[in-house]
Amino acid sequence: VPHPSDVDSYDDVLGEELTGAATVHSGHDAVFKLRTSEGVKIKTLWETGPGRKVASTGVASGVMGDDSPEVELAYVDPSTTVSVEFGYRVGGIPSDTDERGRKTKGDPTVYFQSALLYTASDGSRRVRVSTLGLRTTQLVGDCFRGADLGATAAILTRRAAARLREPPHEDDYSARGSAGGGPLKKARDEAAELCVAVLAAYRMYTSARSSPQSQLILPENLQTLPLFALSLKKGPMLRDTVKPIGGGAGMSGWGAGSPTADERSYAVHCGGNASCATAVLTSHPDLYRLTEDGDWGGRVKPRPRGSTATGRVSSSDPVTSASLGPYVKLPPLLPPSVACV
Repeated sequence: VPHPSDVDSYDDVLGEELTGAATVHSGHDAVFKLRTSEGVKIKTLWETGPGRKVASTGVASGVMGDDSPEVELAYVDPSTTVSVEFGYRVGGIPSDTDERGRKTKGDPTVYFQSALLYTASDGSRRVRVSTLGLRTTQLVGDCFRGADLGATAAILTRRAAARLREPPHEDDYSARGSAGGGPLKKARDEAAELCVAVLAAYRMYTSARSSPQSQLILPENLQTLPLFALSLKKGPMLRDTVKPIGGGAGMSGWGAGSPTADERSYAVHCGGNASCATAVLTSHPDLYRLTEDGDWGGRVKPRPRGSTATGRVSSSDPVTSASLGPYVKLPPLLPPSVACV
């Protein structure tokens, strides 16, 4: 998103968006289906767009033991993402066999196959089939070494977006009818609980259990997962609406509270479309390394016009006043606990 002082950059961004939408390879009237090999089942599937949760039917079909429900998509492009959660069937994953039917040594392989039926831009009906085989492991540490932060963040974001779309119940709200209850509170609590569950599993079932209890041990690939979960909870999609002090209304509608209904709806829309590449960016756009001196690449914009030496601006909007100030203001000496972040 361009800085408010860069007025000319809005035309460039709009031009890139329109050009990309007109030239991207796309399909229409698509139907998506996914199935797995024996021992694995499709637990939950989230459609793209609204982030609606679809439960698995669990219908057995030949060698591929579990089929997902058919997901109808009106429009697909390279950025379309369907999030899926898998689970284990009773009995686990069977061992691989050779041509004579004898069990082979080593960990078995599990297979996933997806099929996308769609209408191309030239009107032809096409089907794209992708098959993926992954070697399993009996070590939990190997699972964490192969974990992807983008995929984990996308699942957390889509779960939160789907939770917000569930109809609220009367017992979800407190006696005084506070907006802090209901779907918002459930989504925030679920995001925190999932993050804690992942870190607790790493602590209990890997070599990290031999470390001192007072020491925080994080998986190498998920070191910023707690930061992402905190950013998701405090982002415009899940945080409570904060009323302005004094009840005044500014130029940008600050009197309605922040985030407004439109801002939250847009955040939920982005969360329902979150992918591995965009989930972290939508919640925490930029991460800067504060402990190293280097070239910032022009990412820090100069202070806009109208600001004073103290960083104050003549605006009645508190959000605008805060955004026009310095980006980071650090003390001369950083404590070790902060310098290691």
